[in-house]
Amino acid sequence: MFRSFRRLLLTGTPLQNNLTELWALLQFLMSGTNFANLKEFGDWFANPLEKAIEMGNVLDDETQQRVAKLHQVLRPYLLRRLKRDVEKELPSKYEHLVFCPLSKRQRFLYDEFMARVQTRHDLQSGMYQKIANILMQLRKVCNHPDLFEVRPIVTSFAMPRSAVTDFEIKELLVRRQLLHDAEEHVSLDVLGLQFIGHQDTSLIAALETRRLDATAQLPFIGDDPGAPPPHDVRTAAGYRAYSEHQRHAATIARWTHIGYLNRLRCARMPLYSTELLRALKSFARPMPARSPRRSCARWRAASSARLSSRCRTRAGSSRRPRRTSGRRARRCSRRG
Repeated sequence: MFRSFRRLLLTGTPLQNNLTELWALLQFLMSGTNFANLKEFGDWFANPLEKAIEMGNVLDDETQQRVAKLHQVLRPYLLRRLKRDVEKELPSKYEHLVFCPLSKRQRFLYDEFMARVQTRHDLQSGMYQKIANILMQLRKVCNHPDLFEVRPIVTSFAMPRSAVTDFEIKELLVRRQLLHDAEEHVSLDVLGLQFIGHQDTSLIAALETRRLDATAQLPFIGDDPGAPPPHDVRTAAGYRAYSEHQRHAATIARWTHIGYLNRLRCARMPLYSTELLRALKSFARPMPARSPRRSCARWRAASSARLSSRCRTRAGSSRRPRRTSGRRARRCSRRG
């Protein structure tokens, strides 16, 4: 995730807002290790800390154990300096109070929020979290009214929303689906749709592999995880039982998938076995190709000498007709 040799976090307090931020800090420090995920971390520490905040100083034994466990997790990674250790090195503290009156809008929002029925009900309940939320909302009003209630933008430069805005996201999704190649993520061999594959296997070897299939001997094959226990995160025993059941169910599912793949691979049968392909190749023996140069030489050697002589005679008669006719006459007279 992050490639670094040393990591340092500078923070005022690790638990400032909620446990999610604390988990993110620890995950950054211990990335690459078997650190708990956010759900497990929240199940372990969120509910006890909320209970501790609600109960105040009175904590039961289980909550005290969870708080001590959280301190044990943080201690190796927390470098803390107490005030009594560094008080002499700090400069003198000066505090200046400047009173700023609220604006008209801030005063209106402040009074309107305090006059709400829900706000009065939360104040009467006396719960720490609800009162803290009320103070946070009032703090937003005092800092800036737009933090509490966002005002609409009223300006002549505000442009109306484009008609194609709603279709931009859809177009992006459609283009992503069109560019997505499903064949890269789907194995036709596993689905049994590659009919002409595994043709280098003989029929005898395929039958022997099917006979030696030992999928039934794999562990956890055919086991039933049973009904899950109640998801009780308030007690350590209940959380441990639920986590153990989830881990056992995941193990059974993984081994069941392994058995399915093993049974599928052992049941493969070639469409054309090596015996059939070898037999077909033995009957079809193609004749060796002849060299074109040798074929032309043989054709020239086997051509008729008489035909070639006739061609030369005709060529000679066209060039020297008188001489050729005289020779023929002499030959005829001699023969006579």
